[in-house]
Amino acid sequence: MRCMRKIYICLLISICLIGIAGCDVKENGQKKETLAEANEKPVIIRMMTMGEAPKEGMNEIYEQLDALTMRDFGCIVRVDFYSWGDETELMKRIVASREYDIYGTGAWGDYEELSRLNAFLQLDGWLEKVPQLVQAMKLGDENLLDSVRVDGKLYTVPRKVGQSGGYGFFYREDLRKEWGLEPINSLETVEAYLYRAEVEFPQYAMINDKRFFNSLKQLILGEKYYMINTYVCVRKDEPGKIVSIFDCPEYLEALKIAQKWYQDGIIAQDILSVQQNNTMPTLALMKAGKLPLEFANHLTAISNHYILPIVNNIPSCELGWLDYDLLTDNQFLSYKSNAKGQMLAIRASTEEPEIAIQFIEKMYTDSEYYDLLVYGAENINYKLTESGQVSYDGILPENKLRGQTGLENEDLSRTIYYSDAWNHTIDNLNEEVKKNIEKNGTYFLDGVSFDESILNEQINEIYQYEIFPLECGLASDCEKELEQAKEKLNQAGYQDYLNSVQKQLDNSIGRKNMEGK
Repeated sequence: MRCMRKIYICLLISICLIGIAGCDVKENGQKKETLAEANEKPVIIRMMTMGEAPKEGMNEIYEQLDALTMRDFGCIVRVDFYSWGDETELMKRIVASREYDIYGTGAWGDYEELSRLNAFLQLDGWLEKVPQLVQAMKLGDENLLDSVRVDGKLYTVPRKVGQSGGYGFFYREDLRKEWGLEPINSLETVEAYLYRAEVEFPQYAMINDKRFFNSLKQLILGEKYYMINTYVCVRKDEPGKIVSIFDCPEYLEALKIAQKWYQDGIIAQDILSVQQNNTMPTLALMKAGKLPLEFANHLTAISNHYILPIVNNIPSCELGWLDYDLLTDNQFLSYKSNAKGQMLAIRASTEEPEIAIQFIEKMYTDSEYYDLLVYGAENINYKLTESGQVSYDGILPENKLRGQTGLENEDLSRTIYYSDAWNHTIDNLNEEVKKNIEKNGTYFLDGVSFDESILNEQINEIYQYEIFPLECGLASDCEKELEQAKEKLNQAGYQDYLNSVQKQLDNSIGRKNMEGK
């Protein structure tokens, strides 16, 4: 069923893209008028983003934004917010609908696949229209735009962010102290916390998000390997050679840990039926003091969504963070790797490509636009301290602008004040990340994208229905069941896929070496 749904979505996208060529887009049976056809009517640019719309403040945001966009472009912009959940499939459905001119997307949304389907506008021919955007992207890194190219073509505008954390373990530090547990600094200490928390909070499973195995895999394999995707990795001591993740002995070790956690009730027994991204239900439990941890989420999501509601509801609590990437001395924390976390793309068939790309330029280069779309309306969605920091003191949590908007530019971003303790945590983390990057350099595959079209549906189905349940802990005999799945993968042409990725890696390394000369 999942296979057929994916095929349907891809066909729908392709049909939509073919069908719109040379056609007038109609709304309610009427041809949509452009500004040139009806000067009295402004062009409407529609944008989607992941996140939650604030309960109050959108009218004020639009009032201020309309004044800017009417002045600069003779248009208005309207944004729809979508809740995090199964966002990868959601993104494909949204793109197939052709409702939006601008998408807030990222690596989480299969932007490479959608780019190859020609769902997004190819931007190279439009860069001369946005010189300020190009200049802003190049400031500090000449190759930032190149780092998000797909098959040599530019389809997205990346976020511009310096050091930041990755996925990690978020927990109640005050409870750790109360329980007399060792400081959280390893998988072993994380596991000890999980088991004690399960005793203290028996009503809920400690892990209720299907992303957990990616973090567990990083913790177990991250010392020796760089993860490329679900299927392949490379050894750190032999980075030019592709290795099947399923052949790594450490992968089997991770499966056995997941199996143990599932059998012991640490992992939700209905884990296969929960959302891929279970952030909001987890936040609700932590805010209510019914859950003391989040095993696997990104620091940005934790900072933007969790801290203020939890601190407001439980003022006496202390909050802790263990970054998995730093724990395994990973290079994924480089500048360009983070660029793919949030991006902006334009619908290939938009009727207003010039306005869309120039609006994006304003978002990235004009502080008036940036503040409105990232922080919202001042004194409703946020406040400014005397020093210019963003503060949410006195702002209702439901009024905080949680939209990602695909937008982040460190040159315009304001420092956000969460709490003394959490800001101190972030400052310390940034220092550690900086040291890590200075030690390891940038990730050797930054700017490399792999064409996975040879990854056939049979292989995807074997992973989805036979391997993924093992990763969720539902194995009775990990080693036996993994070997059975691997045999099926080989029969389905898995070696051809590995050979394809190896060839692409060889070509990429050769190209990067040539560029470095």
